[in-house]
This record gives sequence, C-alpha cells and structure tokens, in this order.
Amino acid sequence: MRRLTPGEVRQAYIETGLHPIRKLWYDELDTGEKCGCGAGAILVHEGKGEIMAHIVFREEIAEALGCTDPYLQMFLYGFDGIDLPDRGPVPVGYEDGRAAWLAVQDLVDGFLPMVVR
Repeated sequence: MRRLTPGEVRQAYIETGLHPIRKLWYDELDTGEKCGCGAGAILVHEGKGEIMAHIVFREEIAEALGCTDPYLQMFLYGFDGIDLPDRGPVPVGYEDGRAAWLAVQDLVDGFLPMVVR
C-alpha cells in the first residue's frame, strides 16, 4: 500500500504551483490561482488531475493514488485538521496527513483568507 509522505506532498505543491488548501480536492479561483489538498496536489503532479474534474468518490481517488480508501480517509482527516476521537492508536494515514499539512505551512502563509488553518 502506498503512503503519501510529507516530502512527496510538498514536492507536488512546489512543482505544480498549486496552493495548499483544506477540505477541497482541487479548485481554480477567479484569479486563475489553483489550489488543492495534499492528495489533490499529488494527483495533479502525477498527471491524474482530470479525475477531480468529475464527481468522484473517495474510493476512486484512493485507487488513482494507489492507496487504500481507509488510509486516504485518515490522511484527509489529518491534512484537514479534523480531530479524531481518543480511542486508541492514531491511524498512520492520519499521522501522514497531519505531517503533510505541517510540511507545507510556509506555502500556506499569506495565501487566501479562505484557507482553513
């Protein structure tokens, strides 16, 4: 199973020019600026961004990324800053998503007041 690493996510943002944003796969603003979540940035970087132009299910995104749906769900929760109930060990996907968000903070600073921090 593939894991989405902070370094991979950061590199995807840098090389695609996307801006990090939470709670959206991908968006293009009226200004022409493009933004996306960590998983969305990787899809664009790998030339698979067209999948997000359609209404898709998270399972389809997971398949395109080569990871499992439960892993991707937890990655998104971590990246989006969604708190998990305190019921045992934190899933690795959540840890990866949180670490990815922290790794791109310098790319977030000063971008869009709509970015949820």
